[in-house]
Amino acid sequence: MVIQESMRLYPPIWIIERRVIADDIIGGYTLPAGSSVAISPYALHRHPAFWERPEVFNPSRFQNAPPAAYIPFGAGPRFCIGNEFAMLEAHIITVMMLQKFQLSLVPGHPIVPQPDITLRSKHGMMMTLRRR
Repeated sequence: MVIQESMRLYPPIWIIERRVIADDIIGGYTLPAGSSVAISPYALHRHPAFWERPEVFNPSRFQNAPPAAYIPFGAGPRFCIGNEFAMLEAHIITVMMLQKFQLSLVPGHPIVPQPDITLRSKHGMMMTLRRR
């Protein structure tokens, strides 16, 4: 749940672009063929219509199945094929780290999202590790 909540707040793919293959109307908006449509998991994951207190880190919100508004690896036929591997890797690394260390963010260290191809922290994540 901690990993899911972390990925809700900071999804690796922060924006997804798709091309319209045929003229369409969605929600009253005309989308001509060839136009670009952008979907932002970063914005969707913080939208108050889908998430109660969306800016608060609350892993317990994932005690039940995540809502359709949770798409850190995309959705549909282009869902990331590396999803299961990435989640397994994240779980293993998290468990291994927490078995040996207690981690805490360096006080005052800024967390500033840097949207490149993937979303990352502009200044890294400066942590203090204390051996357990």
